[in-house]
Amino acid sequence: MHVLFEYELPKAMAICCLAIMVFRAWAQQLPDAQENGMRVPAWLKIDGKTAGWDTLFGAFNKKTELFYSIANNKENIYLAVRCSELSVINKIIAGGITAIHVFKDGPGGMDFQVLMSATDFRGKYVPVK
Repeated sequence: MHVLFEYELPKAMAICCLAIMVFRAWAQQLPDAQENGMRVPAWLKIDGKTAGWDTLFGAFNKKTELFYSIANNKENIYLAVRCSELSVINKIIAGGITAIHVFKDGPGGMDFQVLMSATDFRGKYVPVK
């Protein structure tokens, strides 16, 4: 058992370090602000979780450490936000997210919907309504 622990722990630590480096490198490739409009893919399940948005985030704000995307379909506009910093998550939960300006296309225009999933420091989902 001691020999197994001796070899498995460094291997696990190396994998964790590599995963963190890959995550940081991917985040650096995204712009601070989303530059282009985005349509919500038909396969994406709108369920209040950001699991399906992993490859769809349009921006990474380095100041707030937030991944986000603004996307739409024929009926709705969606804001998907992901953050792993506990202090930022607490601010979002305490203050919420407010749409400052929403454009509507005529009287039957598009509604604004907030899609958000936050995780606490243990990685469990925190429901945000």
